[in-house]
Amino acid sequence: MGYLEACDTLINEPNPFRMDIERANTLRFEAIRGSFEHHYANNGIYRDFCKAMNVKPDEIKTLDDVPKIALITSEFFKQISAYSDEKDLKRIISVPPESIIKHFTTSGTTGKPSKYPFDRDSLIRLSKSNAQILKCIGDVSDDDKYIFLTADPEHTPTGLVQGMYQSIETNIGKERAKEQVRFAVSTEGGKSHYQIDKILNFLGEGGVVHLFGPPFAYQDVAKTLKSSKTEVKMGEHSKAFTSGGWKGRQHEMITPRELNAMIKDAYGIEECNVRDGLGLTDVFSWLLECEHKRKHVPPWMHVSPRLESDNMEDIKIMMPQGQQGVIAFLTPIISSYPAFITTGDLGLLTTGFDEKCECGNIGPTVKYGGRSGDPRGCALVEMEKMQRSIFDMSGSKAGSAKPIDDPAATTQRGPKPPVNNGYEGHAML
Repeated sequence: MGYLEACDTLINEPNPFRMDIERANTLRFEAIRGSFEHHYANNGIYRDFCKAMNVKPDEIKTLDDVPKIALITSEFFKQISAYSDEKDLKRIISVPPESIIKHFTTSGTTGKPSKYPFDRDSLIRLSKSNAQILKCIGDVSDDDKYIFLTADPEHTPTGLVQGMYQSIETNIGKERAKEQVRFAVSTEGGKSHYQIDKILNFLGEGGVVHLFGPPFAYQDVAKTLKSSKTEVKMGEHSKAFTSGGWKGRQHEMITPRELNAMIKDAYGIEECNVRDGLGLTDVFSWLLECEHKRKHVPPWMHVSPRLESDNMEDIKIMMPQGQQGVIAFLTPIISSYPAFITTGDLGLLTTGFDEKCECGNIGPTVKYGGRSGDPRGCALVEMEKMQRSIFDMSGSKAGSAKPIDDPAATTQRGPKPPVNNGYEGHAML
């Protein structure tokens, strides 16, 4: 079985999260190993990374070997995609340049937006996979309606909005999505504002309605409802899906417990139906919570905490279940670039690869632990430097991108209007 066939088998299961555990892990391994072989063979820069990290495809023989696969640092990819020219971006893809049909972007709340190239087949698999996550973990039905507390996809290219809307389209079809989805943020005249009347009118039409947006949007709308003394009580099956963090709005941040209480008070949605999604914007996917507040890793993805260390080789060491480390995630469904990423964020596995959650879904669950400390001098910074050096030596024009340690490349920006602010996944990307 080829790796793409393994991917499709997993994604096209009626419910991938209720598969036989052994079968799911077998297919997960076949997909990731085959994806590694694809990128190693078709991406010269990534192949050089692998050589520098002393790993070859034939060394990946079991699921336990997956942590050996060479990872790209999130910061390196951000630097190249955000600060290099189009020719440099094409040099880090694993498919012919003419096959790239779309670029997704991050919000750019901590610098320039990062761009990620996708070919048609990768986009199809990405849409199907996120649709399955929404349907199976989010427990939604085809007749359900949605209110995005954001602008529409036409006015925000961020992966959070684009990905969620495509997930809904994939589940119910484009025409039904137009009828069953509304967007609460208007961008008329270059200014953005929440359309409270539009939200209330749509809720008044009846049916099961779910909300979706970053935490600060729920807070913004709740304040407006309270100030106008407007009471909203959504149905018992309605859910509040949250994703994205508080970037640029940290001074307004509240705890998850406070957020849950605020959503219940403002919208009438019970805590078990407030479902946070850990956004992985480097791969434009998310780890969505079940009713037990566990963030589920889909069977086609490998997510693991790695040892924090000054030694680059130690990034290959996967921490035991329950022990925190630097989060790395690998997904085989993207063929256009190596979606094997390590971040500067911490996390731990709360459920193992061979276990089930209380909700009955199989496989790993992740608890996000926030940002790690100052990474200067640690293994991730050394990896960034090594990867950038390989990139430069492979033919990049001198000065086409800002150096990894250039403070201007990562300077925190000020607040932006609601339409773009804070749509990146937590602090993860």
